[in-house]
Amino acid sequence: MPILFSLALWADIGCDEPAYKLAQFLERILWFNNENFCLGIPLTICMSGQTLEALARVHPTIINTLNWRTTNSNSYLSGPWRWEQAELVGSTFHATALVQPSALHNNNQLHQAFTEGFVRPEIQQCKDSFKRLLGRNLRGFRPSEMVWCPNVSWLLEEQNFDYCIIGGEHFGSHQTGQWHKGQVFTLGSNVPNLKIISTTNEIMPSDWNTYPHGGDVVKAVMNYARKNNTGRVLLSYDIDPFVSDEGFEKIKEMYLHCLECGREQIQMVNTGALVDSANEKNINSGLFQPVINLLSFYREIGIQFVWEFISSNTNALGNLDFIDWERAQDAYHFIRVHNEKFTSGKANGYKLEEAKKCWLLISGTVWYDIRPEWKHFSSNDYHQTLTNAWKLLNEA
Repeated sequence: MPILFSLALWADIGCDEPAYKLAQFLERILWFNNENFCLGIPLTICMSGQTLEALARVHPTIINTLNWRTTNSNSYLSGPWRWEQAELVGSTFHATALVQPSALHNNNQLHQAFTEGFVRPEIQQCKDSFKRLLGRNLRGFRPSEMVWCPNVSWLLEEQNFDYCIIGGEHFGSHQTGQWHKGQVFTLGSNVPNLKIISTTNEIMPSDWNTYPHGGDVVKAVMNYARKNNTGRVLLSYDIDPFVSDEGFEKIKEMYLHCLECGREQIQMVNTGALVDSANEKNINSGLFQPVINLLSFYREIGIQFVWEFISSNTNALGNLDFIDWERAQDAYHFIRVHNEKFTSGKANGYKLEEAKKCWLLISGTVWYDIRPEWKHFSSNDYHQTLTNAWKLLNEA
């Protein structure tokens, strides 16, 4: 069985200096070996809407590069060729998490208000940025902080996303869990069109000690796939460690090592290719498995309330032990008061919107875990931003 290997890197950069470095990195990735008619390195580049806006602001020519050198439904490339081209995947505009745990578990009405009033506009704003700057619709979605809950899947399908990347930590490291990390999922008849694909968290491409060279990562991918009898391996990490010269060289080595092994053994492709491999034509070839119901698998591994189950990068067991509950309560109260003012019909709409925009800048921090380096991450910025958001909300 040939192995399809994809590397999806996450970027959320709103500041100019790191955005410029990211643009330079993307130029190197997308134009790699162009003189020999190479399509570039087929990375999947996941980014928030504010990241794309920052790239366009500090390095305008990168927009043309992204247009020409990433896979697009309007491209002249067709079939398997699209698999070998880099791919852009969207998210929310300000890297807002799809779910606020206090709202989902304590107040279903407030959860719906958060989904409709905060998450939906965030997704739409990100889509609008990609449409305005690149003239294209997004196919894939990658949640910020890899926060995922089946309860919000209907919104992604409604927004016409074809697939969503989720973290595989909560699948477990037993053989059943590892095999399922190589599968493409559906959510059944309630959300029939959205596909789900999970990451393989056992291999960390940014671990320079365990994998000093890109070839070491590829060998680990091949061993993992053979051990677990799967033809798909998706690795994901923050883009930051790879923006340097050393990081670029490691990705280049991954790509070249796959070419050396030959596509009969392994092929480096974009993440959309992993989803495409589950279509009827490729299933009938005997090389890949068809889609599996994610909710059935959840029940198989002991998850009871499958629609409300929340997973994230820092919540491998799905038990929310690592949530910063103090910040989660801050979020709950802000969303509640914002919703009360909005539904009253008496508040200043402009102030309400500005308060929401301000709070969205810190909305994802509830998902940072209890390690000291995360607990105190940008604590001054957090408290000041929260104060500013409440000031605007009270003025509304």
